[in-house]
Amino acid sequence: MRGTILTFAVVAVLLAGCGPASAPDTTDSGPGTTESPTEPFTGLPDDAVLALAATATAGNGAVLDIWLVVRSPQPFDADEAADARATTTTWCEGEIDDSVISDQGYSFTTVDVTARAADGEWPADAPLGVSLALNAGSTIAADGALRQINASAEEGAVTGSIPHCRQPVVLDGAGAGSFYIGIPGDIDGDGDGTPPLGGWTKQPYGVNANVAGNAEPSDATFTNCIMHVTALGIEQGAPAESWTQDFADAFCAVGSRQG
Repeated sequence: MRGTILTFAVVAVLLAGCGPASAPDTTDSGPGTTESPTEPFTGLPDDAVLALAATATAGNGAVLDIWLVVRSPQPFDADEAADARATTTTWCEGEIDDSVISDQGYSFTTVDVTARAADGEWPADAPLGVSLALNAGSTIAADGALRQINASAEEGAVTGSIPHCRQPVVLDGAGAGSFYIGIPGDIDGDGDGTPPLGGWTKQPYGVNANVAGNAEPSDATFTNCIMHVTALGIEQGAPAESWTQDFADAFCAVGSRQG
C-alpha cells in the first residue's frame, strides 16, 4: 500500500540524468498529437525557470500527459504580477489585501499547469495534487481548470477550516490553469542568504496522487517523470543547495521545502 506522506530523496546534482520533455504553451490548445512527456522540452516561454512533465495513469486505464512550467518570480508591483496579485486578493479576501502585499514586499511565482488526455476519460474520483507542500508564510491562489480544497496535510491543520490562502491546488482531469505562489519579503531576500526574488527555489513543485482530505490515496500512478531547469532558472538560483528530486509511482516532486 502506498503511503500518503510525500518525502524527498536528496540528490547531489539535479540536472544530471534528467531527460527533457515537451511542454505546451498554456495559451494555445496544448502539445501536438506526437508530443508527450517522453520527448524533448520545446516551446517553453522565455521567462520559464523550471519545467516538469509526467504521465499519469488512473485505475481505469485513462492517461493524462501533465506539464508544469514555473515562471520567473516577479515583484508584487511588476506588470507581470498583475494577474497573480488580483487572483490572490480576490481568492484570499479577508485574509490578505494589497496593503499587506505591498507592506511585506511580496513576490509572485506563476506555475502553469496543462493536462492533456492521452487515452480514455479521467475518473472524477481521482484528483491530483499539483501544489505539493506550501512553505510557512507563503500564499497560494489558482485559476482556470484548477481548484483549491479546504483540506491540508500540514501539521495541526483541520480540514474544513483552512484559510483560502493556504488551500492546496488540485487538478481533476484534462485542462489548463495556473496557480500563484506569494512569498512575503522576497523582493529583499531573507536573512538566510536567499537573494532577492530567490524564494521560489525554496518551494517544492510537482504532482501527487495523495490529495489532502482523501481517506485513501488516488489509484493514479506516475511514469515518465522528468524535469528541466532553464538557463534563466540557473541564473535565478536553481538548483538551490537544499533541492531534492523524488520520482515515484505516487508522486513526482522537485525543489525544496523549508517548513
